[in-house]
Amino acid sequence: MFKQLLISLWEGFLFLLILASKGTGKQGDWLIIQPGVTREAAEIIHDIFKNVEDIKNKLNDFEYRKQLFSEILFHTIIRTIDGYGSRCIPKTAEFLPKFPDDFLLCKTLKENVNNIFNNAFLNKISIPSKTKTKYYKGESQELTCLFSNEHFNIKISMFLRGYRPGIYASNPYFSTMLSTYFLDFQNDMEENYESYDYLVSVEVERMFPAVFDNVYHESNLFINRIKESLRNNWDMNYFLKEQHPHYRKLYSIEHKLDQLLNEGRKTKTKKFFF
Repeated sequence: MFKQLLISLWEGFLFLLILASKGTGKQGDWLIIQPGVTREAAEIIHDIFKNVEDIKNKLNDFEYRKQLFSEILFHTIIRTIDGYGSRCIPKTAEFLPKFPDDFLLCKTLKENVNNIFNNAFLNKISIPSKTKTKYYKGESQELTCLFSNEHFNIKISMFLRGYRPGIYASNPYFSTMLSTYFLDFQNDMEENYESYDYLVSVEVERMFPAVFDNVYHESNLFINRIKESLRNNWDMNYFLKEQHPHYRKLYSIEHKLDQLLNEGRKTKTKKFFF
């Protein structure tokens, strides 16, 4: 038996979603600091706001929103293993199972949960033949997805490693917002923003067969796809330092351009009325 551990760290991701749900609007409703894959989670957020009564009041409860957004994030990580956006869905792709009924996402959406789990673009990926998929929560409330067949057990787990009100200093927008808004940002940061730090682990248990059939080779390719997806789509440190080191500069330029455009709109509005 051979076990391989792959680790992906993500800082500040869910702060963006929670910021949007609060609708603070003071210093920007959306601070896009992540790869485009994070927009995939917004589709589920949209369904929740569309179909769940009194959702804004429910999200005022920290434990409720922490659990709900953790489940949304985990589902998005799993379903984007094959890619995201305008992707082609292979003929061999299969629907992932629905979350168990004790997951808060199912309790929140109730009968509308099928909008997510019966949607091919939101819940279909290619998995090895003869492979079973199962979601569950561990003893420490970590979220886990298990892919298993006769050759492999592939366990993907997500842990909440840290939380803080406000924005982590490692977040590229921290320095941008601080230099732009100064004391206003410092005073309002903890009230308007939240940051979450997650650890994602992948454990692979291999049972070497007497015959290396197609399922074995498909499983090996699947493991590599998981590794690449976590690194390219979800590892913020890799994204900023290795894949797109120029993004920190671009965030600052983009934010300044947004400010200029907003000032231009205000000026035009004033001329129109006066």
